[in-house]
Amino acid sequence: MAQRDGPSGLVDEEVNATLRPNQPYRIPVNGWTQEMKKLNGTEAFTIYNKY
Repeated sequence: MAQRDGPSGLVDEEVNATLRPNQPYRIPVNGWTQEMKKLNGTEAFTIYNKY
C-alpha cells in the first residue's frame, strides 16, 4: 500500500477512485487529502466521538 503523504499516495487515491466508482473502497479510510487538510482539531474530535 502506498503512503498517503507523497505523490504515490495521491496517485493511489485517484486510481482507487477511478477503478471503483460505485464501491466504498474508492474512498480512502482517513478521507481525501484535501478534506483532511481543511479539518481542524475540534471537528476531528467531533467526528471521532460520533463514530
